[in-house]
Amino acid sequence: MVSNGVTTKARPGIALIEQGQAVPAVYLLLEGMLGIYVTVNNNGAVEDKEIATRVKGEILGEMSFVDGGVASASVKSIENAWVLALPQKTLTTKFQEDRGFAQRFYHSLVIILSNRCLDLLIRGSLANFTPAANTMLSEDIEVEDELDMDVLEGTAIAGRRFDWIIKQLRR
Repeated sequence: MVSNGVTTKARPGIALIEQGQAVPAVYLLLEGMLGIYVTVNNNGAVEDKEIATRVKGEILGEMSFVDGGVASASVKSIENAWVLALPQKTLTTKFQEDRGFAQRFYHSLVIILSNRCLDLLIRGSLANFTPAANTMLSEDIEVEDELDMDVLEGTAIAGRRFDWIIKQLRR
């Protein structure tokens, strides 16, 4: 990724991905903050509505990469940002040459997308939070999807690898 990716700086307001357009790369956010926006029609006025933010270490453009479609939202820098762009054509070629890399990359995407879905479900549930639902948040209940030590260790390893990538790119 380090040798084939292209680092880019984006000033606030710069769009990396445009809703409805093809996404040329998968982006890894190295520094800064990016906003996710969808274009909505608000009583005849078209406007961009921020629906989420992404911070250091997050990946963007992965959904269009997986499904081969156009962007479902726009991604713009909220503050000065530094990203590593991994061109889709380069990734596809690498996957054909290195099946192990492809497996690890797709496995990572599955975890990221699964966590995003879970986050959306939890946020949606908490919006309709009732006192009876408080029992779901009790410390005494062991929940099936709680993180175990293996997952935490994997997260720590991923963090060290991310820091290594940043050090290599700063050279």
